[in-house]
Amino acid sequence: MSIETSNIDNLVSGSFPQVTKPRIAVTGQGLLARGTVMGTITASGKLAKVDKSKSDGSQTATNILATAVDTTSADAACVVYRTGQFCGSELIFGGASVLADHQSQLETLSIFID
Repeated sequence: MSIETSNIDNLVSGSFPQVTKPRIAVTGQGLLARGTVMGTITASGKLAKVDKSKSDGSQTATNILATAVDTTSADAACVVYRTGQFCGSELIFGGASVLADHQSQLETLSIFID
C-alpha cells in the first residue's frame, strides 16, 4: 500500500522502501501528526503515541504514522509506516521519550533514522 507519491515534508529521508499498513489508534490522544512514533498496546492491539514511561506495550516503538489522525473522541483508523528511512528531527514522541530511547527498537523493524 503506497500512501504518498511525494514527500510533502522532510519525514521520508531516503530510498529504503516504505511499507504501510492500516491500523487503529486508541481514543483520547487528540490530533496526532504525521511522523508520530507509535507503540502497540498489548491488551487491545491498538496504537498509542510511544512513551517510555508506560508499561502497557506502548513503551516500545512499533511504527510511524504516515498520515495525521484525530483520536479526540473515538478510536480512529490510521495508516502507519512499517518500514522506511526517516529524518529523526521530524519524528514526534510521547511523554519524555526522545529518539535515543527508541532508535534501536525501530531499526530492528527496518525503520531507519537519519
